[in-house]
Amino acid sequence: MLALAAEAGTPVAIMDASNLALRDEAMDLAVMAFVLFNVQRPIAALAEVARVLRPGGTLGTSTWAADPMTKAAQVWDDELNAHGAIDRLPLPLENDELMNTPAKIAALFSKAGLTTVRAWVERLDHSWDIWPPSSPCA
Repeated sequence: MLALAAEAGTPVAIMDASNLALRDEAMDLAVMAFVLFNVQRPIAALAEVARVLRPGGTLGTSTWAADPMTKAAQVWDDELNAHGAIDRLPLPLENDELMNTPAKIAALFSKAGLTTVRAWVERLDHSWDIWPPSSPCA
């Protein structure tokens, strides 16, 4: 995604979520969509966002409450592994447990110095299908 953004002329930067190279109070809004369970220290990452948000700034985040292994996900993982896309640095298993309920998300926010306005669980159903439907693989 960064390469595509750079090709389009958008300035990009790669940073550690726990050590953002941004000045204090630099942003009005931050979005961490499906990010927290992918960082080694989610509280530190949230604290960094708190540091760079202006007073009254907003953080929106989403995460999985449960990530059950489905047959499709297992096939995906097997294919990635077969092609050498092996995760050399797997995350600790307990990371998901830190944020799988609204109360746990609120606790993470509080520990990071953020105020939770709303946290909730919403079921997300996704049906996998072949695209385009007229694909010869169908």
